[in-house]
Amino acid sequence: MFDSIRNNSKILMGLLFLLVIPSFVLFGIEGYSQFEDKGAVVAKVDGQKITQSEWDAAHQAEVDRIRAS
Repeated sequence: MFDSIRNNSKILMGLLFLLVIPSFVLFGIEGYSQFEDKGAVVAKVDGQKITQSEWDAAHQAEVDRIRAS
């Protein structure tokens, strides 16, 4: 079995290339779209949307303020 893999290594590398590269392309595009999304909207105050990342930052700032006092 290993002899057949060794003898056909270029074919095997081509097959792996065809399987691996498209998966990186597909998941990479999804990662960039999630990065651009900046989180889901968790609240709406006065017509302004508040995202999860903004909520987390405000919460962390409040925790730091309380801890400092």
